[in-house]
Amino acid sequence: RLPRTLLASFIMGAALYGGYGFLADRFAGSEPERIFALAILITGGLAVFAGSALALGAVKISDLKSLKRSESSA
Repeated sequence: RLPRTLLASFIMGAALYGGYGFLADRFAGSEPERIFALAILITGGLAVFAGSALALGAVKISDLKSLKRSESSA
């Protein structure tokens, strides 16, 4: 699973790099604009990583469900 996780991380990094280029003007703006742009990057990075990790098989939905079950029993 490690190679697939690393590939998902690389995909996320590429998406963040592209997203930063797209939002570069926002990062030069006022503080609320910078905060909003950062929130977009964080949310987008999370979504891209989760989607690519699931698509590449780095994580399975059943793994996530078992984590949820173990949290509720603890």
